[in-house]
Amino acid sequence: MHFDHIVVHIDNDKTLLDKLKAEIEPLGFPFEPNKGKGTKGFKASNIWIGKQYFEIVRLLTEDGGGWTPHWVEKYRNSKRGVYCIFFATTEIDNIAAKIQNSGINTYGPMRFTYKLFWGLLKFSVPFRLVYLPPIPGTDLELGFIQYDPDQKDHAGRRMNPNAKENGIVGVKSLSINAPLNTAAIDFLKKVFGKSIKENELGFIFDNGGQLSFQDSATTSVQLMCEVTNQKYFGTKFKLLNITTTNSLIGRENEVE
Repeated sequence: MHFDHIVVHIDNDKTLLDKLKAEIEPLGFPFEPNKGKGTKGFKASNIWIGKQYFEIVRLLTEDGGGWTPHWVEKYRNSKRGVYCIFFATTEIDNIAAKIQNSGINTYGPMRFTYKLFWGLLKFSVPFRLVYLPPIPGTDLELGFIQYDPDQKDHAGRRMNPNAKENGIVGVKSLSINAPLNTAAIDFLKKVFGKSIKENELGFIFDNGGQLSFQDSATTSVQLMCEVTNQKYFGTKFKLLNITTTNSLIGRENEVE
C-alpha cells in the first residue's frame, strides 16, 4: 500500500488554475490545467509528481455531470479543499472486506463508467475504488484504489507534464492534521491497524514512505516530496488546506 493521489475541489473559476500554474511551475511543478478528464458537468486537472498526483476538480453544472455523487452534494454545500486521500493497493477486495468486518461501512469496490460524445460512447476507468466514510469529527475521507494489471505503468504518456522531469520524483510522506477524538482514533486503527500513541497515529508504506495523523483543531494535509535536484529542495506551495514541500533528498528513480 502507498499514497496514490489526493482529490481537491476548487471554485469553478479557471483563473484560479491559471494563478496556480504561474505559482508552482517556477517551483518545479509543471501544470497544464486544460488537460485531464471531464464531462460537461465537471473538469479534473492533475498535477503529476512521478506516478502520484493532485486531482483538482471543479464542477461545471449543478449535477456534476457524472462526478462522484456524494462529492457533488458537498460541492453544492460550498465545501472546498481536500475531499479524499487515496492509497493504492493490490488487495482491494481483502481491504474492503476487512474494513467492513470491523464495522465501518464502505462503498465499493466499484468502477466508474462515463458517457462520452453525447452518450454515444462509454468509457470505463482502468481501476476500482473503495470509499470510506469521513474520519469521525471531520469531513476528510480516505479511499483505496487498485489499478488493472499494468495500467499505471502503461499510462506514462498521460502523466504529463510531470515534476519528475525536474527531479521531483514523488510524494514520499504525508501528514494529516485533524481533530483526533476517541471515535477518530478508533476509526483509523480499524483502517490501518497500527498506532503510535493516542494523539498521533502512524503507518509505514510498502515503499518506505510514511503516513502520520496529528491532532489538530482544523483539518489540513502536508505532503513531503522526494527530490534529486538541489535547485528545488525546500520549495513549497499551498493549495487551500494542503501544503506541498520538497523536503526529502532522494534517489534518482521515482517513488512508486
